[in-house]
Amino acid sequence: MKKSNSRSALFLGEIVLALLIFSLSSAVCVGLLFRAYHISEASSELNQSIFYAQNAAEVFKAQPDIEKVAAILGGEIQSGKCYVYYDKNWVQTKEQRTVFTLLISPSAEAYTTYAKINISKGAAAVFELVAAVYQEDGVL
Repeated sequence: MKKSNSRSALFLGEIVLALLIFSLSSAVCVGLLFRAYHISEASSELNQSIFYAQNAAEVFKAQPDIEKVAAILGGEIQSGKCYVYYDKNWVQTKEQRTVFTLLISPSAEAYTTYAKINISKGAAAVFELVAAVYQEDGVL
């Protein structure tokens, strides 16, 4: 009888060890999936930000007047800057329900007009680029 109890205890120990290894492996896999999901979300936000920033840069290059850019993009002018607001699905929205903000800040130097285009999520910058247009009169 003594041999039977030791074999049962050994078998039970193996099962407990296998369950412990399985649960540890499961926890690692869930952690990896969670991390992959967050990387995917960040990548998606960056891709959308690049798309909208490039679109704004092309509009600015075609028409460097910030009021016309705001009219084309559906944004609003505040303190000489153009703001366009988007929700979490990148649908244009009002300022109160915004998740992403596209900001176009124009500036001018001798014969060149610049637009700093910044897309942010809350207070964190997601993507930024600068567009430049040569103009003979050098005014905004």
